[in-house]
Formats: sequence, C-alpha cells, structure tokens
Amino acid sequence: MIGDREHGVLVGVDGTLASDEACRYACAEASAQGLPLRLLHAWLPRSVYQHGTTNGPPIWGSEAMVEAAARQVLGRAAELVSGFTPPVAHTEHLVRAAGPDALVDASRRARLLVVGGRERGRHDVSWLGSVPLHVVPRSHCPVIVVPTDPRLDGDVVVGLDNSFLSPFVADFAFEQAARADVGLRAVMAFSPAFAGLGPDSHREADRREDTRRVLHRALAGWREKYPDVAVTEVLSTEHPLRALRIASDDARLLVVGSHGRGVVWRYALGSVSSALLRVAACPVAVLGPETAR
Repeated sequence: MIGDREHGVLVGVDGTLASDEACRYACAEASAQGLPLRLLHAWLPRSVYQHGTTNGPPIWGSEAMVEAAARQVLGRAAELVSGFTPPVAHTEHLVRAAGPDALVDASRRARLLVVGGRERGRHDVSWLGSVPLHVVPRSHCPVIVVPTDPRLDGDVVVGLDNSFLSPFVADFAFEQAARADVGLRAVMAFSPAFAGLGPDSHREADRREDTRRVLHRALAGWREKYPDVAVTEVLSTEHPLRALRIASDDARLLVVGSHGRGVVWRYALGSVSSALLRVAACPVAVLGPETAR
C-alpha cells in the first residue's frame, strides 16, 4: 500500500446524514486497521448552520456565533464516534478554511480519507454534494465516499483499465478484501469489434482474449501478495460506467482510479469515477493521481 501516514484515518464532518454515515464507516476502518481517527470540520465566517448542521436557511450572526455552531457540529460527530464499539481513539480538529481545501491539506498526513456522498431523498438519487467532487481528485491519499444508504456486505469490486494508476488501485482493493476476508471481483471493460454494419465475432474474440491477458497480468503480483483473496475476473463489453455500476449492486466497496483528462487533469474527476459517486449502490473508493506520488 501507499506508505504509512501520520494521522491514520481522516473523516470530514459537516453534520449531514451523509457525514454521519461517513463517521460510522471511518470508525470501522480505523478499528479494523488499528489506526487513530481524526475528525475534521472546516468553517468560514460566512458558513451556514442550523440545529448543529450545515443544512437549512442561513442564520446570520457574529463570527463567534458561527464558530460556536461549527464547534457544535464537530462535537456532535465526536459523540457519534464515542458510541462506536469497540472504542476508537480519535481527535477533533476545527479548521478555519474552506472545507475542500482543509481536507485536501490534511490528506497529506492521512492514510485514508472518508467523506459523505450522495443523500437519497434530497433532489434525486444522483445528487452529490460539492465536497467529494472537489476533494477526491486533489486528495493525497485514497478517498472513500459513503452515501447515506450504503451496502456494506458482499465482495470488493475493483475496476481496472491498464492506466498508470492500476497497480495502486489493485493493491488498495486487494488489501480491503483481505482485511474483510471477502472475495475480489476485478472488472475490465473493452469495446466490442464491428466490421461494416455488424459485429465481427472473430475480432471481438481477439479483443476479449487480449483484455483477459491484460487483466490477468494486472492481477498477478497482487494474487501472490494476497494469496488468501479469492479473485474473479470479469470482462465486459458494456461501457465501464455501466459495468461497474452493475457490479456495485452486490458489493461492499467499489474501488476505482481517477485520472482526469486535459491540462487540469490533477484537479478534475474522470467522467466514470465522477458518475459512479452518484449512482453506485455501495461506498466508492477513488485513488487519484496524487496518491501515486
């Protein structure tokens, strides 16, 4: 895995239902890995709070009042963590900064960052807050985005694409599967071949075999490192988004890499990983370019 980090598991909290789910998930990760948990809430003088959360209509007041509301959000998260069994050692950090910026900076000293994802019942099933979209592509450690209704059983699913991130993505996925004592499904999609106006079965068979060899090679070293993890290789002619969305339906965790395109690739989510954060049935772990440094 990516080297040891100073503060263990980092979780961003903001008082929402998704944030609560992220706290629970982060507690379980910290407990399983024997790591301390760091709760972080960021605020600015114009932050909006109501009833201990960042939701609701604006409440205007002095800077001291806004800071007090921010402390209430952090304290509520700490109470939630304190009720976790077995107990998890944790620290609380209130940072005066924009939320995404504070989390990205703190991720330099974390082994894993957990944030809340979509909230079902708010707008629509595909709604996603701004924090994951701004944090995930810039984070210096892997990020797990947890929706409010996560599926938490089943195998780990990993999407591989033969990119420079694939070894890091595969290692993270194998480690998660080994720790949970579950199987791993490795998914690689390829485009079907067409000749003229119809499918070319011979060329498609060749592409399938080429893809199978690429996937097999991508997994070989990790199979040796994690011999107790049962691996299933899945080749799909579906679009990668559809193939991985379907695979997430009975998975406990979906692991993907994100390598945005163009001159700002380090600061943008790839289209597939961005869409998966909105539609996957389970928590999604994303490793961006900065995690490979």
